[in-house]
Amino acid sequence: MNGGSVAHLHGAWSTLKGTNADASVVYRLSDASSGRSAAFARIGDNLLHLLNDDKRLAIGNASWSYTLSRTSALRRDVPSEAAVARKAAGVFEGRTPCQELARELGVSTRDDCVKLKWRLTLLEDPATGTPTTYKLEGTLYRDRPLIGRWSMARDGHTNRIVYRLDLERSATLSFVNADDNILFFLDSNGAYRVGNDAFSYTLNRSGGA
Repeated sequence: MNGGSVAHLHGAWSTLKGTNADASVVYRLSDASSGRSAAFARIGDNLLHLLNDDKRLAIGNASWSYTLSRTSALRRDVPSEAAVARKAAGVFEGRTPCQELARELGVSTRDDCVKLKWRLTLLEDPATGTPTTYKLEGTLYRDRPLIGRWSMARDGHTNRIVYRLDLERSATLSFVNADDNILFFLDSNGAYRVGNDAFSYTLNRSGGA
């Protein structure tokens, strides 16, 4: 915060009802001495995301997100139900862990690769709002941006709208749009991908989009 200031909070925490279908549970941490507090939305069982004062998910940038990932005793969580699809067109950026996702996508990386940079542009038909094409840039596609089709589909188990990118060699990438500014990566089972103590699987809408 503020270029490097450190805040220490010590006190009690409480559970509140969230206002977002994808973040229906909120944990508020209250500092006993200063009265300051911080609130985090629970995303599934393994992710927490910082909330702004207006109770919306905090938006990161191309380097950092506001998602915390469970780092021990991981459980594969199933996304909660979402009622409707949200407008997803725009530019989203972020950094994720490297090895697992690169391996699943069939892209070779250096053994010492620890992070992947992403820049995802989603386009839609201006008249109908239906998905059209995407452009995927970043560490895995530095020499040649990947361009293809993307789609929205309703998950039959969770009733959630999932955004899917058709990649090369029949590979796919799937996301849930938690609100208009945040994308969470999903794995092949439809569960939230869980990051580590350095990087999450979160993309943030670019401020320059």
